[in-house]
Amino acid sequence: MKKYTVFICILLSLSALFAQDNNNQKTTRTVEWFQNLPEKEGPFSISIDGEEIPAELVFVSNNDFEYSVVWSWDLPDSPDGFSYRLNGGEWNTVEGEERSVVTNSLELDKFNLFEIYATKNGVDTDISTHGIIAKKDNRYNYPGSLRLSLAPYTLTIYDFYNGHHIPSAKYLTYSKYGLNVDSDFGFYFFNRLRLSLGTGYSLILKRESVIPNAFDVHYVKAYSGLDIAAIKRGSFSASVGAFGGIMMHINAKRYNISSYFGARLDFSYALNNHIVLSAGTKFSAAHLPSSEPLMNSISYFIDPVVISAEVRF
Repeated sequence: MKKYTVFICILLSLSALFAQDNNNQKTTRTVEWFQNLPEKEGPFSISIDGEEIPAELVFVSNNDFEYSVVWSWDLPDSPDGFSYRLNGGEWNTVEGEERSVVTNSLELDKFNLFEIYATKNGVDTDISTHGIIAKKDNRYNYPGSLRLSLAPYTLTIYDFYNGHHIPSAKYLTYSKYGLNVDSDFGFYFFNRLRLSLGTGYSLILKRESVIPNAFDVHYVKAYSGLDIAAIKRGSFSASVGAFGGIMMHINAKRYNISSYFGARLDFSYALNNHIVLSAGTKFSAAHLPSSEPLMNSISYFIDPVVISAEVRF
């Protein structure tokens, strides 16, 4: 059977162990607790036998694997040796120079109690304890999701690139105001990869127009995208994405269709297994050819702030 190792550097408070001399410290701890687990990954404390025990909650994946954990500690002095056990099992001994051990058969969704004591000059010190709960990571066990996004302000730059060489030519124009709304359906792969199909609408108000009173431009788009979660820390994640498709430009009751592509950066926080809120930024561009070479243009859309809500199911 394959093994999955949870690498956790837990600095057990063993330095205080040498303050007392107790020869009978190999006691049996009763692991009975009636406490709800925290929802967020990280340290917490739990009461066992009336004593507060420091513990750690970690999320793991692939429930078919056998789990193990690495425990480590630091001491200014070296005892003759250490004895440790997990969940009331057999005591194991290591040399005094050791500062880490690996325990196997970590149980999922249960409290795992790690006990260790040091021996010096034939004297056993007080037991130090630490707990760990490994929960199956269900945050991405809902592969489908629907995401709605709103950019309350969009800056659009129209670049008539064939006019760059013409002196005094006004080849760049800017929008006065714009907003953008998107929706997409996505499917998660490998916990970090999301493929999506989406559609969107943008309203842009231009500062200038060659068509009288035709300052508003409507854009309708359809695209596919790929997002990769580059950073995942508990409920927080940061992802980068790219997308591309087609865009319809509607101005003065006339329309044109062009290619469309872009990139996005998102910072997300999962409220629970189903609801994720995000804030980020997005850049996109559309190439609009024309029968007149000087009218060939690229429209750049910059969304400084994009707010998103995602529902996973």
